[in-house]
Amino acid sequence: MTQNVHYIQWQNGKNKTLEAKTSEVMKHWQTRYELGSALLLCEQPEATLKLIEKQWNKLSRQLQSSRQTKIGADDILAVTRTISRMQRVKFSAEDPELNPDAKFYVITANDLSTLPAHCYTLYNFSKLPEVSLLKLLPADALVVSYSEKVALTGIYEKSVLEERILTEESKLTSWLEKQHIVLDDLKDSIEKANEALDTLLSSNNLQSEFLHKTSGFLNLVQLAQPVVLSPTQHLRLAALSQLEHHVRVLSPAFLSDHIVDSQNDDSFLLRDPATGKVLTLDALRNFITAQYHAGRTNLAKALEQKTGYIRL
Repeated sequence: MTQNVHYIQWQNGKNKTLEAKTSEVMKHWQTRYELGSALLLCEQPEATLKLIEKQWNKLSRQLQSSRQTKIGADDILAVTRTISRMQRVKFSAEDPELNPDAKFYVITANDLSTLPAHCYTLYNFSKLPEVSLLKLLPADALVVSYSEKVALTGIYEKSVLEERILTEESKLTSWLEKQHIVLDDLKDSIEKANEALDTLLSSNNLQSEFLHKTSGFLNLVQLAQPVVLSPTQHLRLAALSQLEHHVRVLSPAFLSDHIVDSQNDDSFLLRDPATGKVLTLDALRNFITAQYHAGRTNLAKALEQKTGYIRL
């Protein structure tokens, strides 16, 4: 049986107030909260919980302010949905067994008897629990500790996780290049993006292998958050995420009746090569015909199959 691997990030908590530390934690967890639940160990759970909730609400208000500066409908919708998800997060100073519906728990190390489900982040302001309990965290979970640095058997520095991103990115890009797909080319060329789609849709095995490799890599990046990526890596990650989403939506296993809908971020947003704008249903028939003419029969057939659900 494969042993779970866990990581730790040591934070300097010296001379920092409780409010300063809770502010850091909430900004940190904002990049990770969609992974699952979190646990904060401290000496004053009730007082800390109030500060935690205060900082989380502050971050939500900041997002609401930033929404007013967004111009595109898609950007506004994305921020709105993020705010909605943040507002649904529940906090608790009770044992996870007593309040299983919460997502962020604040308790003392002495009161910790069990871990919340899907706890991918554990913060520590006091003392770390026994290593045997830490090892019950899910695979690739992260511990963020403000205590004095100590050696922990079988728990690796977070830098090791970040190095895995570079290794896995290299493996994935090499595999894609063998399929004649270069991620750096996709963001600036709709035609090359469509060619990449056509290639990946050419067989069920290729489609499945791509989705498996890509979902694993994207999950690894999420597990490492917050992580510093270069501008090139950000563009490459965006291109990969979009390609993965499009392949998944066009997969026969993905049952959807809204592959073209500019109001839904789960839709397959095909774009007109001439204008760059999202295709309307009226224009989709011509788009499919154009794919046939361009020799991208796999993409055209996949679109035909999906659009049959909406009686195009």
